[in-house]
Amino acid sequence: MGLDLYVLQERNFDPATRRMGLVWRLLRPGDTVARRKRACLTEYTLAEWRRLFAASGLRLTAAYADLDGRPYRRGAGPRLIVVGRRHLRDSSAG
Repeated sequence: MGLDLYVLQERNFDPATRRMGLVWRLLRPGDTVARRKRACLTEYTLAEWRRLFAASGLRLTAAYADLDGRPYRRGAGPRLIVVGRRHLRDSSAG
């Protein structure tokens, strides 16, 4: 028996709030009713990510335009992938 799954996705983006509403309808062969899942995402700029990271004790160390590792430049890719690091305090230092 295969693990076939059909996914229908609806997306609505509100530019005023920068929020993306997502609705997925999931169907497996033989289903008579689709399962429905929802999510809501907020899009942030690189500057906003820097502020969010700093406020949580992180330092933004890299930003990529896609999963292939291209450096991020506004409009350079379909995504903004951010990487951060938090330095742990040295417990041996008095």
